[in-house]
Amino acid sequence: MSKSLLLITEEFPYPPTKGTWVDVWGQIVFFNRQGWEIILACRKSSHRNKNYSSLPIDIKVHFFPEKLSRWRLSEDNKIIQEAQDLINQYKPQVVLCQYPLWVPLISSLNLQGAEIWFRPHNFELAQIFVKIPNTLSWKFWKLGNIIWFAKWARLIFYDAPQIFVLEYRMHHLADRLFYISWGDMKLMRQIYRGLASKEWVLPFLEERIVPAKENKEKINVYYIGVGYDSRSTMQLSGANKLLKQIIPATELAMPETFRFHFIGRGSKTYLKKYGSDTVVLHDFIEDLSAFLRQMDICCVPVEVGWGCKIKVVEALAFGIPVVAASQSLFGLPPTDGAYFNCQSIEDYIEGFRALRDLKTRKKMATKSRELYDSYRLEGEKILKESLNKSSVRI
Repeated sequence: MSKSLLLITEEFPYPPTKGTWVDVWGQIVFFNRQGWEIILACRKSSHRNKNYSSLPIDIKVHFFPEKLSRWRLSEDNKIIQEAQDLINQYKPQVVLCQYPLWVPLISSLNLQGAEIWFRPHNFELAQIFVKIPNTLSWKFWKLGNIIWFAKWARLIFYDAPQIFVLEYRMHHLADRLFYISWGDMKLMRQIYRGLASKEWVLPFLEERIVPAKENKEKINVYYIGVGYDSRSTMQLSGANKLLKQIIPATELAMPETFRFHFIGRGSKTYLKKYGSDTVVLHDFIEDLSAFLRQMDICCVPVEVGWGCKIKVVEALAFGIPVVAASQSLFGLPPTDGAYFNCQSIEDYIEGFRALRDLKTRKKMATKSRELYDSYRLEGEKILKESLNKSSVRI
């Protein structure tokens, strides 16, 4: 019997230029290497006319109509019928859903014995309440803030209860849950419980280690954000922390030692006033892997949000030393010597001070890559065992 897996996600994940896309595409590549046929179903109509013959692996692609609301407790009948047609045609042994928003769809299908897997990318309920104080000021009379208050009122009183229901149902509907974040796994399985198998599997990345480079004019530090406008809450919070507090303090302590690079759409527009010889703005970079091979340190001072910061995992996979806020490291188990866990500006300065030394950078690079490889091997083992059990279930 052929082995097939139906993977349901929001957006078409190729090329993998965003955090979620990187993770989803890594899953697809892994399942394909295990000899499974992949049927990818997603819902973004903007990708309907793309030429999928250029994909590096052979997968089936189907597009659902747009959802009316991300956190609805019921599913559109047309989407249900199209998903059922995919089940009837391909008879997958596994249906893997990214995010709990697909719970209403899965609950409405005759899966014909297929296992139900979910991949939680964030603790969505907690994320709402963490973001609120970081997107509002208390100047109520400003029109922009009135709009933001209206938005967050909807999130708290309308979306949050629905998200709780969806995350709870996900934990009780799924056969297996594979969390992207170690920290999320610890909390969510305590809160929602359920009988599903619950495992942590970090994103699978295909990167060659970046050799630590000899000291030159300045040591290159980078920060990546998907966007830098007011809607990009997490990315902007990290950029502001770096620009307004960490860089000035670091320059005062170690003048002319580091050059800070900001990567991501909108950096040249929204961060323009900060551009200098010390602060370099790059916007979107097409070949990010090649660019990162010129970097020496990754700094992630993001203190907002949940889930796993792909940029941290990516740096570990490259063997690039990481200096980051505790919340940015929430997706990983605490590990000594693999990264700098910072809780104050002084911690960032001490991290950068230590990484001026080439031997320290080399040591941390090796430790970082070894840590990533060990986590990846464990994740691959978990998924292989799960695939083997699912392939004999039907």
